[in-house]
Amino acid sequence: MKVLLATKAALAAGVAVGTFAYASSALADAQASCVKGVDLATLGPTSIVGQGPHGEKAASPEVLKLSDADAEKVKAGHFKVGISMQTVNLDWSQLQVQGITDTLKKYGVSVTGVASAEYQVDKQIADIENTIQQHPDGIISIPVDFTATAPTYKKVSQAGIKLVFMDSIPTGLKQPEEYAAMISADSQGNGQIAAQILPPVSIKAARSASSISELITSAPTSAPRVCASGCRRTGRTSR
Repeated sequence: MKVLLATKAALAAGVAVGTFAYASSALADAQASCVKGVDLATLGPTSIVGQGPHGEKAASPEVLKLSDADAEKVKAGHFKVGISMQTVNLDWSQLQVQGITDTLKKYGVSVTGVASAEYQVDKQIADIENTIQQHPDGIISIPVDFTATAPTYKKVSQAGIKLVFMDSIPTGLKQPEEYAAMISADSQGNGQIAAQILPPVSIKAARSASSISELITSAPTSAPRVCASGCRRTGRTSR
């Protein structure tokens, strides 16, 4: 039993590594190509700003690394993982799935399927329930809704399946009992960087930004809202 638990823990870490893989490479590419005329060494916060949904301190990606022993345990397990996305009709989503799939493949973990809810709660509930019936060892998912999907996500841990979230956590789920980890970019820190890069805005542009902010706050995932929060906070302190 102890060996099984250790292997399952290694799997959870491996799934988290796979989930984070694309974000790391995308960040490097963005630093090289997206920002011109800015000293990246002095840009933005020096550490992670965002926290978990209950104030948990975030872990830096540098510490999210499997030991050689854990990697061998994962490879020996021949694990299977299902993916449930909010949508796959975005370049971002497709790149995330590709990065996850490629990284898990390095550890001998196969992806049983990729479900796309297209932002429909009922569709995602059905996707999760169908994935549970496939008996994977782990599920990676971005929730479409924080409340309506929560009871279905609780069924994942009840079935003995490791659950890793991306960007958001449904209401009421507890870690580590009901999910293993949540992987996300530091959206609030990204918002602070955006505020530093953006030039001073006119009153007319500020009014437009207010309308944009309203759209951001109604987004189906938390990342745009947290990013906007970081941007507004930096804007208040630097102008």
